[in-house]
Amino acid sequence: HNILMEKLNAQVLCANFKDLETGQHVYSQYEIVRYGNVDVAFIGIATPATATSVSPSTFLGSNGQARYSFCLEDFYTTVQQSVDKALHEGADYVVALSHLGDLQYSAPNEDCPSSISLISNTYGIDAVLDGHAHSVIPDSILYNSRHKPVHLVSTGIQFRNIGLLTLSTDGEFSAELVPVKEIPVDEGVAEFVGKIKAELLAQGERVIGESKVSMLAYDAAGNWLVRAGETALGNFCADAFRIELGTDIAMINGGGIRAAIPCGPVTFNTLLSVFPFNNTACTATITGVQLLDALEVSVMCLPERDGGFMQVSGIRFKADSRIPSPVVLDEDKLFSHVGPGQRRVSNVEIFDRTTGAYLPLDSSRTYTMAGISYNIVDLGCNGIFRHARLLESNRGQDVEILCNY
Repeated sequence: HNILMEKLNAQVLCANFKDLETGQHVYSQYEIVRYGNVDVAFIGIATPATATSVSPSTFLGSNGQARYSFCLEDFYTTVQQSVDKALHEGADYVVALSHLGDLQYSAPNEDCPSSISLISNTYGIDAVLDGHAHSVIPDSILYNSRHKPVHLVSTGIQFRNIGLLTLSTDGEFSAELVPVKEIPVDEGVAEFVGKIKAELLAQGERVIGESKVSMLAYDAAGNWLVRAGETALGNFCADAFRIELGTDIAMINGGGIRAAIPCGPVTFNTLLSVFPFNNTACTATITGVQLLDALEVSVMCLPERDGGFMQVSGIRFKADSRIPSPVVLDEDKLFSHVGPGQRRVSNVEIFDRTTGAYLPLDSSRTYTMAGISYNIVDLGCNGIFRHARLLESNRGQDVEILCNY
């Protein structure tokens, strides 16, 4: 991120991003700007979901423990402290520049702050200029924890609107969205990019296989099937990883499978649409006990759809969503352990490549596993394979990057 910071011609602000080793904020919490004889404090706020929505390993220290925090546990208190500090320093008004979204962007078992909850749980902020949810909010009036009005504004996406926040001479804010009729395009850049895209698209349209059935990623209503249950598409993807990499099992999270495979010819672009992210295929070892825990993490949000639900190969098991999930996450929403009580997962069996039969999982042995780097290396999906990765590191072995998909 330092390279990007060096190129950025703007002040970076974030009130809720801290370095746990130093206890200090990574960036300035706010900046006070003078307009005439009025001082306005701009406070930066990032969604705590960042800790798990991008590669969680980004925020770990050299010891494998959390190095940075987005202050989920004390989010409102942390923001309030910055607001109070800015006002004490002399700010007449406070404007929050937030990337929270007016919708709740989190797993069903999490409580991730939104711009709406920010307003209702703090005071002293006069206006919130929000992003993340891509909502178009011209100018909404909400009320803070002291029943004072706060403006909430969001411009949507793709520069379709420009937000205009106005502070009148009598000290009142108002906001509006100015529609952008036409976004200027650099013809030279557009031509250059278009040429490259056309070349790559042509290469990607080569046929590499055929599917005799349609493998769906979501239903007619647009609900993701691969995030809540076994699917033909999920089986195909997980089987491909297990068979190609020669492991005992494979686990691919439903959130990483992004498109269907239609019946008929399959092109390279078809598979690229299924796996559009810059992941690598990996293998690792996992003990039977760790595998049982990983399966519990996989189904902890059922019956709700969740990107961490695993499509598997070489594994058969039952899951009962009526049982409260015993999974315990740490303050960074990474997997900690499975608590006491009944588990959701039972009757786990592993495919035996020698006999071709499914055998009961042996908690005392180690299995080889195939997956993607987002989960195995970067601790994605709440760090579902966190302890499998630590096992590799503790034994002095690196997780092996085998090939790109």
